[in-house]
Amino acid sequence: MLIWCAYCQHYLGEKQPYESFEMTHSICEKCCESGRHKDRAHIREIQPIAKFHADIRDKAVQGEEILIEQVLAESKRLGISSVDMAIGILQPVLNEMGRLYEEGKVTVAQEHAFTDKLDRMISDLFALSPAMKNCKEKPPLVMLTCVDGNYHWLGLRLLELNLLEENIPTRAFIPSLPRDEIIQLAANLRPIVLGLSVYQKEQCAEASSIRAGILQRTAGAYAPIMAMGGNGAKQLLEEKGLEQWIENEIGFFRQSLDFVTYMKTCLPLMSAV
Repeated sequence: MLIWCAYCQHYLGEKQPYESFEMTHSICEKCCESGRHKDRAHIREIQPIAKFHADIRDKAVQGEEILIEQVLAESKRLGISSVDMAIGILQPVLNEMGRLYEEGKVTVAQEHAFTDKLDRMISDLFALSPAMKNCKEKPPLVMLTCVDGNYHWLGLRLLELNLLEENIPTRAFIPSLPRDEIIQLAANLRPIVLGLSVYQKEQCAEASSIRAGILQRTAGAYAPIMAMGGNGAKQLLEEKGLEQWIENEIGFFRQSLDFVTYMKTCLPLMSAV
């Protein structure tokens, strides 16, 4: 289920059952501290967001035209930030489209059409934010890419968008890179964190292999902290009954927001090392 703050229209992530894309409401830390939650009337504000999500979902499933300008204008009217709109409404619709495709309820053409629409919308969001553009041009503290063979890269663009909004210099290389190119790029750019998206659980082993390759390429002088996400990481975490797992300089994250929180919390400590 998708969790939104009922008081400030901020996306808070997912909770079980993850296969459900229905919305529920909670309260964010800022609204709790401000005492805004005492005014129960604000809970009604989540209803238009739920309808906004449902309308986009219905259009995507039915193959109807989704106008980028209208989506951006409506999210602004509802008080939803561009990043919350992207990761809290559009990405869940994309995930649901993928599930419906696997169930034979939508065509591959419909899924690809919505993917293309979302990709162009992300580009528009970057263009509308000079601050994000300036942050992206700095040496990256986070490098993102897909392991070779994983072409589900749109989530990485959304994660890049989220990290840049948090003023964390990030660079995503898509759609995917061969192992040797990942190692060479990381050795050249030297990000603090290298994030890899994996589609199959078996690909999670690439984290240790690529980190060892970077260490060898730099003659032992450098190796990044590794962060694994995507469907493969979710499969591994489900087996372990965990939401995230960090061990031996390698982290596995089910939700992109968990990784963003991890970066905001730990980056000052990482930078000081």
